[in-house]
Amino acid sequence: MRLSVVGLIAGLGLIAFGGLDAHQANTYGERQDITMDELASGEPVEGWYRITGATWNELQSLYQEDEQNGQIQSNGMLVFVLPETIEPMEQARLMMPQEGAELADAIEQARALDMRIQQGEMYVAQQEAAGAPVDETQIADAIAALDELEALEAGYARAETIEGLISSDLPHGWTREEALQIGGPGLAPDFMVIEPGWEPASMSRSLGMIGAGIVLLLVMGFIFFRGRREDEEAESFDEAS
Repeated sequence: MRLSVVGLIAGLGLIAFGGLDAHQANTYGERQDITMDELASGEPVEGWYRITGATWNELQSLYQEDEQNGQIQSNGMLVFVLPETIEPMEQARLMMPQEGAELADAIEQARALDMRIQQGEMYVAQQEAAGAPVDETQIADAIAALDELEALEAGYARAETIEGLISSDLPHGWTREEALQIGGPGLAPDFMVIEPGWEPASMSRSLGMIGAGIVLLLVMGFIFFRGRREDEEAESFDEAS
């Protein structure tokens, strides 16, 4: 019985995934070329695209799972993807998931530098409010931290062509409400998400998964009903005895 249930679940899973792959291959089977400017100025689109003129910063634009404890979400953080010619007040309309674990050390370094900058700003404000002289060495340390932070962020700036699937689906663990809340005014309400590196599955693979699922269901059904018949025959034999 347990084997039949496991086989039934596996068969249904193969059919479901094969059907999804077939649907995506049929819907998004042809890649389209588009510029980031066209994407940013037009309506949200779904499909398989190769986008040129895209820029993003893997470090600067990271979203944190919780601002209170500073934990980094490792199951797919979100980063703004922007046109190279973006205006100062223009909203981001495309986001891209990325793994946070690989950037954990850089993020911690950025936080430490940001703390030094904030301490320097607070020190200057306090000294000026008290009418006291300012220690130039502390100002120099804050300026040095700012230079280091800018250099660190510049090392994670990207201006490349992105190819993948654009859709309204968010990575696991995210909701649109959460992304809009954290993204603030810089994120457009109708933003889309790109899954980089996505390619549609071949129709032969999709049909193969569906066929394998159907065969597995038939085999499990045969085993199940054969087992029930044997049990019924055994019960009938016991009653007759």
